[in-house]
Amino acid sequence: MQSAKAEELLLLALRKAVMTNGRNISKERVLLSVAEEVSHAEPEQFSLGMFEDAWQNGSGVEAFKRDLQQTRFLKIGRYPTLTFTTTKVRGIMITGYRPYEVLKEALDQMLIES
Repeated sequence: MQSAKAEELLLLALRKAVMTNGRNISKERVLLSVAEEVSHAEPEQFSLGMFEDAWQNGSGVEAFKRDLQQTRFLKIGRYPTLTFTTTKVRGIMITGYRPYEVLKEALDQMLIES
């Protein structure tokens, strides 16, 4: 709702919160806390005020619904879920919190096979 850069920053922070720190981003207080952290780190790129306004007035709901449609298409039913694909090998899907080492091993294996 702000910019492609703001989206990238927030999604990266949310992924780190889940996959590195094991935080439950489905909790509103955690989600808003991560948004606040991004705003403090990148105030020129991400506006906490704009995020909170969109959160409260529901203007981001349609975009979220589109994301949910994509997860249904991919048959994703648990979160977090990461998908990794290349053009040469079949993709893999990792569901649930996994330590960094497990994610790195999966990516390394895909690189070896491609």
